[in-house]
Amino acid sequence: GEELRKLDPSLKIYGQACPLLVPLVEEGWVGKPETNMILKKYLRRLKRKKIDSLIPGCTHYPFLQKDIERIMGRNCRVLDGPSIVSEKLQDYLYRHPEMEERVSRNGATTFCTTDDPERFQVFGQKFLCRNIGNVELVSLGHGNEI
Repeated sequence: GEELRKLDPSLKIYGQACPLLVPLVEEGWVGKPETNMILKKYLRRLKRKKIDSLIPGCTHYPFLQKDIERIMGRNCRVLDGPSIVSEKLQDYLYRHPEMEERVSRNGATTFCTTDDPERFQVFGQKFLCRNIGNVELVSLGHGNEI
């Protein structure tokens, strides 16, 4: 909110915590009546304020994008947070060609989780729309490094 207010001090910015949405998405409850009921409850205050734009702030929310748009209605633009971030990163890299020298082209990707690796793999493949290979179970604690 602070960065947006620097651009336009007249902006009215509201936050809304939605702690139940991540577990619902991860459990595959997208599109279910219970999830829509919870979404409506979370969005009710913002809808009453007649906001014109909504920026979902979590990597899980693209799975709920269509439901959020439907609930908020035509007068509220629901922005795609991950797309905005990737566009800004692409723009930054374009403006800083020296970064090309620092980027490895032959790297490997390792996915690690502190939770159930199979569940992470299923969700990760849905989220990234590609096979993510093996997922490594790690324990984060005192002095442990990934």
